[in-house]
Parts: sequence; C-alpha cells; structure tokens
Amino acid sequence: MNAVWAARQASVERVVRLSVIGAAHDAPTRSGRLHALSDRELQASGMRWTILRPCWFMQNLLNEADDIAAQGAFSLNAGDGRLGMVDVRDIAQFAARVLTDEPERHDGKTYTLTGPRSLTFADVAHGLTRILGKPVAYLPVSDETQRTTLVDYAVPPWIADMIIEYSQAYAAGWGDAVSGDFLDVVGHPPRDVEDFLGDHAAAFS
Repeated sequence: MNAVWAARQASVERVVRLSVIGAAHDAPTRSGRLHALSDRELQASGMRWTILRPCWFMQNLLNEADDIAAQGAFSLNAGDGRLGMVDVRDIAQFAARVLTDEPERHDGKTYTLTGPRSLTFADVAHGLTRILGKPVAYLPVSDETQRTTLVDYAVPPWIADMIIEYSQAYAAGWGDAVSGDFLDVVGHPPRDVEDFLGDHAAAFS
C-alpha cells in the first residue's frame, strides 16, 4: 500500500501488480487476504492498473532439490491437492507483454496465471522419475512435521505458518485451476512442468 501511495505521489500513470491466485477477503490464507487488500488499494488509486494472480511457482520445487538428489524423495504437507503450477519465467514474460502492449488492452483487468494443466506432487515425482531415470517419490507429511522442518531450516515462524496455510488450502483443492489467460495474451501456451523439470534436471540430480 505504501508503494501504491508513493507511485501516486510520483505521478506514475500505470501499475502492473503481482498478486496471488484467489486473492479475496475470504481467501483461506492470510497472505491471500492481505493481497486482496493491496489489490483493492491499487484499484482505488486513480492510476491505471492491471493485476496478475499466479498460481504456485514451479521454481518452489527447487527448494526440494537437495532431498530429491540425495534421497530420491521429497515431502510436503499438500496431500493429494492439484495445482495449476506456473513457471516464473512465464509470469515475467506475461508482465513484460502487458507493460509493452497498448495500455487500453489491459487496463482494469485481473489475470490468473497457471501452467497448462493441474498436477499433484505425485505427478511431479513421476515426471522427475522419467527425466532423471531414477525413482523419485512424493511423501505427504503432516502439517506439524512440515512446520518443524521449515523452522529447522531457520524459516521465521510466521512465514512457516503462512506456507503451512497455503499447503492446507492446496490439499483442499484451492489451487486446482487452469487458466487460458497466458495463451490469450502472449499467443502460445505456458511452460509445462515437464519443461521446467527438464531445464533444471541438473539441480535435481
């Protein structure tokens, strides 16, 4: 909100804001509810605006790379939840297109950014198994086990709680979405998780 205020004071005419998927006053995560407040602040600012709401970043999988390389397995508390996970390179390309297109095409619009399909983490493990040529397993764990792991890695407790909330929401189906917004604006499909895993195979092996 301070950034929006400063932009307005500096006579900025247009803002493209990175929000989160499902940002709303009744979102199941505090982060989603806070992003909704910031979205509304921008919408009421008097500046031209476009809001991007991406799903779970594929790059988050790199947090599990050491375990996958060493143990052939990774653990999260997302259960069997499906996610339309998206590559951050596609988010960047989308934002660049919005910023360089004629403003009128995107003014006052909110876009949802996902990959081309909705996946479970077991699907990701199967993809890694094919790409790496060795077995990789996804092992669902409890919320408390995941929180302990995060805190042991020196993640601040409030961030650990936020991550746990997101995983709980994903386990309940909150991230199970596929949007055509990327294709409509950029003109080609977003990267599939198999593309991401292939590009980063060295990190996982």
